[in-house]
Parts: sequence; C-alpha cells; structure tokens
Amino acid sequence: MLFIFSIQSEKTKLNNQVERILEVASLNKDALEIPVSTIEIKTVITKALSNLSLLIEKEEAVINTQIEEGILVQGNAYHLENVLVNLIENGIKYSEGKAAISITFSQAENLAQIQVRDQGIGMTNDQQDKAFDNFYRVQSGNLHDTKGFGLGLSYSKLVIEKMNGSIQLSSKPGEGTTATINLKLS
Repeated sequence: MLFIFSIQSEKTKLNNQVERILEVASLNKDALEIPVSTIEIKTVITKALSNLSLLIEKEEAVINTQIEEGILVQGNAYHLENVLVNLIENGIKYSEGKAAISITFSQAENLAQIQVRDQGIGMTNDQQDKAFDNFYRVQSGNLHDTKGFGLGLSYSKLVIEKMNGSIQLSSKPGEGTTATINLKLS
C-alpha cells in the first residue's frame, strides 16, 4: 500500500511540474514575475534531490554534493528547486548506464556559482546552441526512454534570468554536460 501511495505522490508531483512548465512556456517572458528573496542553497538542493529520490534509486544514480550549509543567495526557492530537478533529471536521462552527477558550489566576489555536472552522452556545439529553445530535445539515445517536452532548459533559463542570474551549458559528446548557474550572494 505504501508503494502505491509513493507512486501516486510522484505522479501528482510530476503532473504539477509539467503543468507549471507548460504555463511558463506559454507566457510572454516579460509577463512572468518571480519574487526574489534570500534563500539557502543547501536546503534547495536537498529538496530537489528528495523530489527525485525514487528516480535516483530506480536508476541507481550516484549523486555527489559539495555544498556547505548556510550559503545564502538571492533567488526563488521554488523555481530554483525546479531548475535543479530538471538539470539532475536530464543528467540521469541522458546517461548510458548508471548516472554519476556532481553538484558543486563556488563563489567569487558577490556571485554564487552552482554547477551540476553529469557524465552522460553530452551535446555537440550545435545542440548546445539550441538547448535553451522551447520544445528543443537532443535527438540522441533511446527516444522512447527519454521522455520530455523540450521545455526544461528554456524554463530554467527564463526563471534564472528572472532571478537576475545566468545559466550556461558546457558539453562535449561522450564526456557529459555541465550546467553552471550564477546567482547573487546575499
């Protein structure tokens, strides 16, 4: 019975996320308002990993985090959590075999940098150029196993920019992808 409840709970979470992403994708970029406040990075990352716990367990993914407690940035916890869920989920979906993902943090002057690095199939330069476009999906791997709408990275870029931050990708085929998020420190 507990197993059925867990599945239903995850299905509800996933459906809610899909609905929100589709809503955001259909909005005019200028119409979206995202309130920004002081948030703690480790708490947001912990919640994102908790939301993905069933997928991580099912896929036997290895997630390493190197984030200290008490690091504060200017952002929106709800949307940053969704961005991290998307990046981690992509790292799992686009890996061959067991995914290995690392989440690290660094800071310089008044900027916080969060990196989500996977060892997946990677992307070509052309794919990276299109990765933040609405409805773009990398056409690699088993397309039946790699589900999605092609909105996750465009949503991620939109909300990170609305938090006065930036997001970039660095990737090479066969070597994986690193997503780098820059936000203002509090």
